[in-house]
Amino acid sequence: MKATAEREGNRFMDASLLAKRINTKSTVDNIKPLLFDLVGKGFINYDPATEQVEMKDKLFHYVNAEAGAVDYDFLKITSDSDTINATINLLNGHTTANSVKKVEFSRKQKVVALLMKPANLTPKQSQLGF
Repeated sequence: MKATAEREGNRFMDASLLAKRINTKSTVDNIKPLLFDLVGKGFINYDPATEQVEMKDKLFHYVNAEAGAVDYDFLKITSDSDTINATINLLNGHTTANSVKKVEFSRKQKVVALLMKPANLTPKQSQLGF
């Protein structure tokens, strides 16, 4: 998708063009599961009525990060709770994860924080508060 957008010089394009670039025998119906998966992950916008695809910045950044061209921050928070695992305050956007046992900072470099005891974690503006 990134290569097609760069080749076409446009982030907006017909899903049929993307289907053909993936495989010359593919149709829009063949790639709809992929499109909906990418929408759900925040990489693209897709309008089924017009079959138009918009590639978001996140797609370009992710592809470049996987190629090692840019840095990509990865944060995985593992929570094990008998009650609610996490809450989001819709007024200020703060998220609190409860009963956190492990925080993975980098898969590639294998950097993990293992907590001595489960804690509540509130990430705020690139900072973690325990």
